[in-house]
Amino acid sequence: MSDVGALLDKYAGSIAKVFNFLPAPYLYLSSLIIVVIGIFLCFKGSTAWDVMFILVGAYFGVVFSLYVARVFITSSFPLYLVLVIGAVAGAILVRALVRVGLPLAMGLLVYLISASIYPHFVADVIAGVAAFAVSYLLYKRITMVLSAVVGALMIWFALYSAGMDSLAAQIIASLTMVSGLVLQYMERYRKYTYERPIY
Repeated sequence: MSDVGALLDKYAGSIAKVFNFLPAPYLYLSSLIIVVIGIFLCFKGSTAWDVMFILVGAYFGVVFSLYVARVFITSSFPLYLVLVIGAVAGAILVRALVRVGLPLAMGLLVYLISASIYPHFVADVIAGVAAFAVSYLLYKRITMVLSAVVGALMIWFALYSAGMDSLAAQIIASLTMVSGLVLQYMERYRKYTYERPIY
């Protein structure tokens, strides 16, 4: 735990110092917003993960559509319609890319690890494809854990930037992450138990 704390302090301390240059009201407001987003990621799992990338995709879709409207579209075409189309297309595209990209990354990682341990092309490819298939099927559970980890890091960073002791911030972030995962698994188990068809 101390090694993890030292690593976090080393790589995030400089960013936290940048936040500390903000006036106190803006610093605390920024920290509060980051904590709220972190809690959302910890307790809503794959839903929060999807929402996050949908918003990112919508943002870049709007930026790209503004560029297209400026260069290619005539003034007679409604700008708001171009922005709406860009936002929807960007959100759908980024969500689909992440939905496929994460299992692809897991498959590539397993392939590289397998190739470094036991360099046999056919076996390595089979291991990579199997990892891709498993990751694709268990996408929601994987993103549940990933979003909880990202949310915990955001909570730690926000509390640490606001002046809290690093160890205390790590403990709060870890407890939030564990609580979020436990509640999500309990909810999934309850949903599976009560919605399972009875013959």
